[in-house]
Amino acid sequence: MSLTLSKPIVSAKYEEDGVVDENVKEDAEKVKLWGAELGYGVEYFFDENFSLGGEFGARYIHLNYNDESIEEFYNPDTGWEQSKVEHNYNFSFKPTYSRISLNFYF
Repeated sequence: MSLTLSKPIVSAKYEEDGVVDENVKEDAEKVKLWGAELGYGVEYFFDENFSLGGEFGARYIHLNYNDESIEEFYNPDTGWEQSKVEHNYNFSFKPTYSRISLNFYF
């Protein structure tokens, strides 16, 4: 049985004609990403050098992005107004996997 937790660090840089766009770096810092994997396996030894293994597991990957901005909208009663808008995006991915291996030990 195995359990793995991961916390990737996301970074980005965009440069055009020698000018670095700082907005890309700031947006990449707003991305929160983490993952986990849980697997269970068995191994059968034919002799001391050869074995056949099998594993089944599940992975979980989660991404979160939060941002807020000031946007303008038109109100027919008062005209143009500004409002703070919060953007919250969540994405989860849950694939399973299976693996068969033929192993040789020296």
